[in-house]
Amino acid sequence: MFSIILLGVIGLLLNISGIEIALQKDIALNHELKITGIANILSGLMGGGLTSYVSLSRSVLNHRLGASSRVVGWFLSGFCALALFGGMSILSLLPEVLIGGLTLFLGLNFLVEWLYDGWWNLSKSDYFLVLLIVVSIGFWGLLQGIIVGFIVAMILFVIKSSRLSIIKNSSSLFHSSSHVQRSSLETKIIKKHGESLYILELQGWLFFGTANQLFNTIRNRLYDGEQPSIKFVLLDFHMVNGLDSSALINFIKIKQLLKSYSVNFILTSLTIKDQEKLDKQVGLQDDFIHLVEEKNIGLAWCEEKLLEEYYPIHKTCQLLETQLSNYFPPSVDIPKLISYLKPFKLLPGEFLFSQGQLNLGMYFLESGQLSVIKEIAPDKTKCLRTYKSETIIGEMGFYSQSNHSASVIADEHSSVYFFSSHAFKRMEREEPKLASAFHKFIVKLLIERVQYREQDMQNLLS
Repeated sequence: MFSIILLGVIGLLLNISGIEIALQKDIALNHELKITGIANILSGLMGGGLTSYVSLSRSVLNHRLGASSRVVGWFLSGFCALALFGGMSILSLLPEVLIGGLTLFLGLNFLVEWLYDGWWNLSKSDYFLVLLIVVSIGFWGLLQGIIVGFIVAMILFVIKSSRLSIIKNSSSLFHSSSHVQRSSLETKIIKKHGESLYILELQGWLFFGTANQLFNTIRNRLYDGEQPSIKFVLLDFHMVNGLDSSALINFIKIKQLLKSYSVNFILTSLTIKDQEKLDKQVGLQDDFIHLVEEKNIGLAWCEEKLLEEYYPIHKTCQLLETQLSNYFPPSVDIPKLISYLKPFKLLPGEFLFSQGQLNLGMYFLESGQLSVIKEIAPDKTKCLRTYKSETIIGEMGFYSQSNHSASVIADEHSSVYFFSSHAFKRMEREEPKLASAFHKFIVKLLIERVQYREQDMQNLLS
């Protein structure tokens, strides 16, 4: 009984797929399953003992003969009713040559389509699978042939999947950056030592074959003496569909390898289910392993670690006058420039400006941290960027005189200097040389930002 049910379900699904290909049209699978179930229930109530489902051969034959309407089904039902009430003797009136010829024609037609035409249209592995199914059905039967086909198809799928690259993209902080806007000096330091972070964006399904590929990639990068040594490995799981238990052994090997080299291991965008698997089997409690919600947060964390090592004074609060002196030549009167600015303080949660407001000038962030918030839907916002001290906000709108496209809010106590459009026009009248030097400063700043964005875009397109 189980074999009959299994054969009926598999046969129905395969036949519907075959009919879709032959007729070159979509078939509502859910509808066909319901109709087949109802038909079998009614057939059982009427005394029918065999499982029935849609016929591939008869459906294709009717289509090729031009009989594609539902009238064919009613005629078939009529013949079945005649056989039911008139007895099997009625079937003897049909010419055996006609029935046998049609059956032989359909069989040969399918053999030519799959065995002859398939040689030219299918890949060698797919053709081998079709041939194996045909031979298995011929020697052992339909159900056995289908089972053999499923087993071999799964094996081929695993082999092909393991050959696909699980790594969608690899990069470093030299090519990529977080959404944290830092000073030019800090950005240069991060870019200089950016190769010490190895970023791997993963994709697809992680199982033993693909996870072993990941382990080999990380190991080869660690052993590569021609490239700078790495201090961080970041794996982004944003595009990973799932994590199989067979892959966990390779993550244990990755963990042991990175621990032996004193490399920080950052995992981003892990689902709760995958995180629980890794924590249970691999162990994620070590100090060198860090779990973060998304890739951008992981990049920002690595940037902070690099700055702590190579620029330890980056957290030291410097006066705006000291900050600007690093970007202007000695001939520029920095105190005079600052005299045109208006200082003020922001408390945590206080807005610098709101989305849609008119841009009245630009802002110098002396200390603190600000975040750019974009309203993408009612009651739904997204953080686009974070500004650290020694950065400038609103310089694009300052020149374009456009409205603010997003809001800026203080994440912590912040010290800000405001340079209004009116103050700048006054500086152009009173101190034209100072205004010219300021123009050059802004142009240089924008060029640097465009160059960094261009590097990020090239990395995404490569």
